[in-house]
Formats: sequence, structure tokens, C-alpha cells
Amino acid sequence: MAPAKTRECLEHARDPASPHAPLARPGSQEGESTARSNRAVVIAEVHRANMTKLGPDGRAVRRADGKVLKGDHYRAPDVGEILRRQGWGPAAV
Repeated sequence: MAPAKTRECLEHARDPASPHAPLARPGSQEGESTARSNRAVVIAEVHRANMTKLGPDGRAVRRADGKVLKGDHYRAPDVGEILRRQGWGPAAV
């Protein structure tokens, strides 16, 4: 994703009117430190999932164009579970 598009997406996510807001845990004060810690846990989960793409020998299996393939050991990230543990749920209307 281009840097400008990334910034646009992040700004949209920070907008209180956005369906993706707030970044902070419900019931807590919307502060940068809470948002940063939430992001850190989600990023760690995605990294964990990416590392399961490696084979038993610790090496990635790649297509001819360089794309890393998902092998038998791959386990998708469960970001939904991470967010539920942090108190997220369906938005209150």
C-alpha cells in the first residue's frame, strides 16, 4: 500500500465517526498508549501467523515469482479473538 493511502486509512480509523473507531478499548480513555498497545498485540498475532508459513526446516516455500506459500503448518491470525479479549464487541448504537 502506498504511504499516502496508508496515512489515509489510519486517519480514517482515528476518526470518531468512522465505523472502525475507537482504536482504544471500550470503556477506557482513548489515549495513544492504549491504541499503541492494542496495535502491538494485533501485529504480534499477524507476525505469529506469518511465521507459521515456514516449513519444518525453517525456510519459506516460494513460487517462481517470490510469493511465500502457505504450507501444512500455516495457522491464520485470529485477530477477532485478540480484539474480543481486549473488550471489543459489536458497536453500541
